Amino acid sequence: MHEFGEFLRTTITCVSRMPDIATPSVVIVLDELDKILSPEEAQEFVNEVKALFNLDVPGFLFLVSVSEDALASFERRGLPVRDAFDSAFDMIFRLDHLRLPDARAVLGARVFGLPDPFVCLCHCLAGGLPRELIRIARLVTAEPGPLDAVCRRVVEEDLKGKLAGLRTVVAREAYDHVRTSDLVRHVEAHAVPDAHVLLSAAARPPIPPGDDAGLQRVQLETLGYLYYLGTVREVFGDGFGEDELARGRDSEGDASFDTLTSVRQLFAVNARLAWLTVSAFREAWGLDVVAPPEAGDVSAR
Repeated sequence: MHEFGEFLRTTITCVSRMPDIATPSVVIVLDELDKILSPEEAQEFVNEVKALFNLDVPGFLFLVSVSEDALASFERRGLPVRDAFDSAFDMIFRLDHLRLPDARAVLGARVFGLPDPFVCLCHCLAGGLPRELIRIARLVTAEPGPLDAVCRRVVEEDLKGKLAGLRTVVAREAYDHVRTSDLVRHVEAHAVPDAHVLLSAAARPPIPPGDDAGLQRVQLETLGYLYYLGTVREVFGDGFGEDELARGRDSEGDASFDTLTSVRQLFAVNARLAWLTVSAFREAWGLDVVAPPEAGDVSAR
């Protein structure tokens, strides 16, 4: 550690002599700390790098990034990682997810003249994440076409990823419950970019209440995601026009596209809350609402 401190001092001394160099002269960034899956390992890592933070070297800045979802996930598993962060850093800044005006600005700097309905579609599928927003925008602009056709194509790609993810989760968890195949087959049969089919899949869960708790959780997350994608398909379908654009773009609260965007964020924190948020959005738009699996069947609003 002493040698590293001396290296920093030497580097900063040399760099500070260069013209137009801001202070601090040396910034070390640790990105995506949330990729450490074990909360115990994350806390241990933070405690180990504290020694670096405490180096008394003027002109040296240490930045660490971690997602809020990861912190919440760690704490749900019983480890106060947030406390470790609070005690390790001088300052903590919380960066909110992108809202629709932010998404429009990001895309406007990369795609010239992208119509607002397509911007809103990208925003609702990106979950407020800049990197995901750019990825989806590439898919949207890859093949020009009307909004309904583009939405169908992008949702179809998303469904392929979700189905592959479900198979991976089932294999990794080594579920041997008889209902496991029922859930996978149910999703396979309904993983098509059609709003009616996706909503029907969400309304008829194959695993009954009281069955294996792990599979119940996977079912809630998976069918909830189909419910969300079905809502995206229904909203950005053939009937989308100026009224729908104004309702989602200019509204506050449950009817806004920002509410639908937040659903993707919520799945990492609480799948049932994500489901209920989709329902709140649908109710605000006058669409039929599907209850979560443990609460019964579809109810019209």
